[in-house]
Amino acid sequence: MEIEQLAEKYNAGASLRELGEIERVDKTTIKRRLEHGGYQLRRSGPIPGKPPKPPLSAEEEARKMKYHHGITIDEFEKIFRHQLGKCAICEKALPSNWNRGVHTDHNYKTGKVRGLLCPSCKRGIDSFNGDGGRLLLAVAYLDRPR
Repeated sequence: MEIEQLAEKYNAGASLRELGEIERVDKTTIKRRLEHGGYQLRRSGPIPGKPPKPPLSAEEEARKMKYHHGITIDEFEKIFRHQLGKCAICEKALPSNWNRGVHTDHNYKTGKVRGLLCPSCKRGIDSFNGDGGRLLLAVAYLDRPR
C-alpha cells in the first residue's frame, strides 16, 4: 500500500496495529513509514469519531485483577492498607487504583503475593541493577515472613 493510502486510513481512525495487520508488518514499521513520509502521528488517547470503550463492570474488574495479579480486589485493598498505601521497599506512595502503576510482587516458588511495589522497585527486584543500597532494602523485604 502506498504511503498516502496508509496515511489516509490512519487519519480516518485506523490504528497502527490495524494498518500493520493489513501490511503484514508490526506497528512500529507502520509508524516509521508514516514518520519518514512526513506525516504527523496522533497522540495517544481517544480517536476522533470513534466511541470510547465502556468502563468495565465491577465483575469484569475483579476478573481482570485475579487474572493479572492472582489476588482479588479485597485482597489487594487489604495489602494496600497494611502497607499504608506505600511501596513495600522504598515506601514511595502508590496510586490506590490497582491497574495504574502498582506491581504485585509474588514469591515465584510458592506463587503467593509478597506485597505491592512501585515500578522501579519491581524492576529492581527483577534485576537489582547493581544498586547495593536498594538490594539491601530488597533483601530485608524478602526476609519478612509472609
